[in-house]
Amino acid sequence: MSHQPFENFLVSGTVLDAEQQQQLDLHLKDCETCHSLSLALIGIDDLLSTSPSPVPAPGFTQRWQAQLVSRRQTHQNRNFWVLSLGMIALAVLILFIIILVNIFQLNWAYELTQVIARISVIAGQTRHYFNLSRRLINALPILIPLLALGFSGACLAASALIFTWYRTIIKLYSPNYKRGNQS
Repeated sequence: MSHQPFENFLVSGTVLDAEQQQQLDLHLKDCETCHSLSLALIGIDDLLSTSPSPVPAPGFTQRWQAQLVSRRQTHQNRNFWVLSLGMIALAVLILFIIILVNIFQLNWAYELTQVIARISVIAGQTRHYFNLSRRLINALPILIPLLALGFSGACLAASALIFTWYRTIIKLYSPNYKRGNQS
């Protein structure tokens, strides 16, 4: 005899339809185990519904609020120390960097301006070549198809060379390939 569906009916507490309720009642008449479970669940429900709600011990609210204040103060103290130590570490790091710069006598401002100047020169040259190519294209419209054809040819030639090189490398390092005997 399967107890599982009937135990689920008893424990779930859901409202059963008429057919399920009839099957449960018939099973409870025949099965002592499920009948005992049903009586135990009814007893637990009665006990829970009639027992008084627990009342906190006197002074619970005051103790809880005092703990809350204490925990907040501890949290604020911890945050203060973390922030203070972080600021000290940052100051030490900055001091260390300044000392290193002075020891090695690096003039970082000069180096920075040199990098910016190089970038500006490259940008100016790029702009100059872009303007020159635009003027050439406007002056010689036939140049566009020729450049496209040349670029395509160069890409195809480069692809063929790369393929040939790759194939040669594979043949050279292949275990089946022996020099003088190409099989």
